[in-house]
Amino acid sequence: MGFALSILTASLGVQQFFTKIIAFQWIFAFTIMGTLFLATLVVGIPELIGKEISFRREQSVVPADQERAPLLQDN
Repeated sequence: MGFALSILTASLGVQQFFTKIIAFQWIFAFTIMGTLFLATLVVGIPELIGKEISFRREQSVVPADQERAPLLQDN
């Protein structure tokens, strides 16, 4: 989907470039096309090579009893 949207945005930019060179619409079209293409690569490449990218930091796992310990009344 991302690659298809990149191609469509690129074709829109080419058409706008041939219509009016001075206007800035084609610059924005190519900028959006590049952003879509790079975002699609960032998401798609790990899937192709079988790796998983985690954007979260790994947090240490705290046992449930340790979290509740201050609330318990040990007599």
